[in-house]
Amino acid sequence: LNSNIDLSSAYSVINKHLKLNGIFIYDFWYGPGVLNELPSIKIKNIKSKNLEIKRIAYPQLDVNKNLVVVNYEFYLIDNNNNSVNRINESHSMRYFFYPELQILHHENNLKILEFYDPKTIQLPKLNSWNGLIVSKKIDS
Repeated sequence: LNSNIDLSSAYSVINKHLKLNGIFIYDFWYGPGVLNELPSIKIKNIKSKNLEIKRIAYPQLDVNKNLVVVNYEFYLIDNNNNSVNRINESHSMRYFFYPELQILHHENNLKILEFYDPKTIQLPKLNSWNGLIVSKKIDS
């Protein structure tokens, strides 16, 4: 959900399918954290006896669209036959700010009950990349 149109449509569908007082829970990338601790290249390795997986993430920040496009390279190294397979994929992630989420909730008869960093169970801070919202459907 990277465009405002797609986001608005998704919230409309959520509103349509939730019963009164129904609960909606979701996590998201928290904008202040993303912009404070900018995306950077990250490498992750997982090894077992016969297989190694290496993942390299190359993020590209687009501050005008509130997006991070993460281009991944995966290397699957099979030690049994000394083969290496490479896979590329790309993921576009939008980050959000609390005021814009409040507007979306209000426009779709949703009330925010909880807002926190799922790692600390406290309000997100400038080093929080993740947020979690618990909301419920209210009368229009």
